[in-house]
Amino acid sequence: MLTLKQEIRARTKDWFWLRYSVLAAYNLVTRPLALLGSKSPTGQWSETDLADYEQVMFDNYKLWSGVTRFHGKAAELGPANLTGVALRLLADGCSSVDLVDRFVYSPMATSNNLNFHYGTAAETFFAIHRDYDFIVSTAVLEHVYDPLRTMAAMASALKPGGMMIHAVDCRDHGQFSDHLHDLSFLRIPALAYWPLRAAGGPNRVRLSAYLRALEPFRLQTRILVTSLAGMAKGFEPALEPTTIDPDLLSRSRSYVESIRPSLSRPFRAMTCTDLMISGFVLVAQKLSCIPNHR
Repeated sequence: MLTLKQEIRARTKDWFWLRYSVLAAYNLVTRPLALLGSKSPTGQWSETDLADYEQVMFDNYKLWSGVTRFHGKAAELGPANLTGVALRLLADGCSSVDLVDRFVYSPMATSNNLNFHYGTAAETFFAIHRDYDFIVSTAVLEHVYDPLRTMAAMASALKPGGMMIHAVDCRDHGQFSDHLHDLSFLRIPALAYWPLRAAGGPNRVRLSAYLRALEPFRLQTRILVTSLAGMAKGFEPALEPTTIDPDLLSRSRSYVESIRPSLSRPFRAMTCTDLMISGFVLVAQKLSCIPNHR
């Protein structure tokens, strides 16, 4: 049986502005209820599926970062009610893990060096809690209300030598791309888009904005690409930008340029690379000393 949102998408199909209007109205009506509830990504997953998912996330953090063993103080952003990654961080060598999630309100007590901070905005949390060795997240920052402020707060919260590992999904999460161009949601002007961001909808922030937010900090950054606009499949494992097949890049570039004239500002003026990269991993490590420029 289709959910109401799926039914909306099925009935509106190729009619972009009709779909926008109905989705916007739906979000405005359901937003208060969503904010009162608890977020859970589990759906109908079995315990085995969840354990496998959490193991993959943990393994990816090591693969992406090159870290052989985690240690010290860590934080996980947006874990919902799942603790598997945090428990693996502790088992690997971390002394404590803070779990921070704005959209979960279930009361959970601190135990086994897991500290739950639910109903708390990340940008506020990391402005107060500091000295982290690791901060990690997967498919979370695209749902944060102020991801750039959050990124800056997390960068400040790292201790010297500390590292952030974030996988970001810049796609529209199926709002339009089931029948329309992947970047159709970038056609909507900023003032009209806010209903689609309700209760954690995708915020449309692209890679270059995240990198600019980190410029004031002494960080060494690495970018891996997980998906490109116009490509049905993502990259597993994630790829260095320079290792992507030139033919795939050319096809994605043409796909992006086909819709650029219809995009709203400022997306219309963005670089093709910024629009092409629809998913990425950002690894950023704070330098432990100030470089000697003499």
